[in-house]
Amino acid sequence: MKIITLILLAACSAGASDIRNVNGSVTDLSPIHAWKEIHQGERPLKAWKDVQVLQLSGTVSVYTRCTIKVEGRTKDVLLDHLPPDISRFLNDKERLEIQIKQLEVYIADETKRLRIVEAESGPEIHRRGSQFKMDHARLDNKRDDLSAMRNELSEMKKNAAAATTDLAVIMNKTYFNLEIWDFGLKR
Repeated sequence: MKIITLILLAACSAGASDIRNVNGSVTDLSPIHAWKEIHQGERPLKAWKDVQVLQLSGTVSVYTRCTIKVEGRTKDVLLDHLPPDISRFLNDKERLEIQIKQLEVYIADETKRLRIVEAESGPEIHRRGSQFKMDHARLDNKRDDLSAMRNELSEMKKNAAAATTDLAVIMNKTYFNLEIWDFGLKR
């Protein structure tokens, strides 16, 4: 049985290599990926953990300060060689959240303004107020935009775990009392 498992691991690793360089030490992570497919035997390369990056918090020296989730625990750490896809996903998500908040404020303010215009003008505004109608149409369009943005954010949140998780190794050193984790340079 062990021979079959090793053959499967070797076959899987031959097809999709994931080679990382950490401090000059090159490691092939494909055995971990193969093990995840079949979950037989002991997990190889136990030092490499699935690390989900939850939030980016700027840079400290050459590292990226982040909040991560590893083995069910959340903590603030420093990351080295943060994969660009993870960084891009989190930045896009944050940008979308900011745009949604700004649009919500705009819609609330514009709704109040249009109510005041309508109250001051009375029923006459509905008969002759083409600018009022245009402003209402713009507001409706902004509401549609907000709905689309919320849907996009909802989809991003559904995919966040997969999009922000990768294998990393703890470096057994700290900087400013924060653990340092390294995703390694991908080859």
